[in-house]
Parts: sequence; C-alpha cells; structure tokens
Amino acid sequence: MSIRPIETRYNGYRFRSRTEARWAVFFDAIYMRYHYEVSGYDLGGIAYLPDFRLKGEGTFPHAEYVEVKPGTPTRYEWNKAVLLCYGLESAVHIFAGEPGLNTRVWTLEFADSYLPEFLVGSRQADTTHAMPPYACCYSLWAQCKVCTRIDLARRWHNQNRPPENYCNFCYAEGDGVLDMESPALLAAFTSARSARFEHGETPEGTNN
Repeated sequence: MSIRPIETRYNGYRFRSRTEARWAVFFDAIYMRYHYEVSGYDLGGIAYLPDFRLKGEGTFPHAEYVEVKPGTPTRYEWNKAVLLCYGLESAVHIFAGEPGLNTRVWTLEFADSYLPEFLVGSRQADTTHAMPPYACCYSLWAQCKVCTRIDLARRWHNQNRPPENYCNFCYAEGDGVLDMESPALLAAFTSARSARFEHGETPEGTNN
C-alpha cells in the first residue's frame, strides 16, 4: 500500500503536504514574500521543481529557493539541490521538517572558486553528473533588532563571524544584533505549527 501526504489548500495554493503549507503560514507570519512551485528546471536531464522561491523582487532582488523535506535529505535529493544552486547561481535552502526553533536548515551557496570537502566521496555517486563546486552551511532563523526583519542567518563553518552579528536586509552588524528567540519569531513558529486547514479555516496569526 502506498501512503502519500494529504494535499492542503492555503492562500490560493494547493500544497502537496501539510508541512509545506505550514512553511507558507510561517512565511506569511514573518512578512516574507514567497511563490510556490513557480518554475521547474531541467538539470541536465533531471527534472526538478523547487517547493518555494523566496525574495527575488523589490529591495531584495536575489531569489533564493527552498526544498521542504520530512527529514534529512537523501544524497540524490541533496545532489539535485546542488545542481539547482549552481545552475541558477542562487542560494538553495533545505528544510528538514515543520517550522520550529530547532528545525534543521541546510543552505547551499554558489561558489565557483573552490571545492569544499562536502563534495568529495559518496555524495557524487548518486547521479551521473559531476557535482559542481558549492558552499554549505547550517542556517538559523533570527530577527534583526535594528530593522525587525526575520531571515535566515548563515552559520558558516569557515567564517569567524558568528551568525548573530549580521543582518541580510539592513546590513546591521554587531554582537547580538540578531535575536534567534525573539517574541515575533516564536509567535510565527507557533502560528505555523498550530495552523488548522480543515473546512476552509484561515490559520490564526497570519497576514492574509
């Protein structure tokens, strides 16, 4: 017997799973514009349809892409995300599970000048493609205390500056400029995780 996630309707979209819909509720709660399954791509013979495209307009013109997974991505899923990152020269985030303070987020960044250790060995064995160079880090959600925007803060393995020192929107820097447990951020997590989608209900705490 094949078991599949139940499709969920929210904000004009038909999401393939409740987890994806909960991330949409989270994005609405933090005022982050998103598009769901907006474009598919041919990655050298591999079809790929990213779950979300974030930003890419207005004051933040560089689009970023999100793939939502129930847990740790497989090597094949990882390699597809790497190919997308390299092909579009854009950041690709992999979310493992529902929105939450401890949700693991991997961020892949385009990097054409070096080949980090994450690409060696078995990661290349799952597709027929030679994996392009990329940079990988963990990311954490945080709110800037200066501009109040909520975004992902990169935790680079080879970067001396910790993630709480830099805002991607207003470029504010300094110890403690980002709050990773702010009331607004925690409220957004709560709205997303407690959202109910039955019978046309609108999840509380969203901006719809």
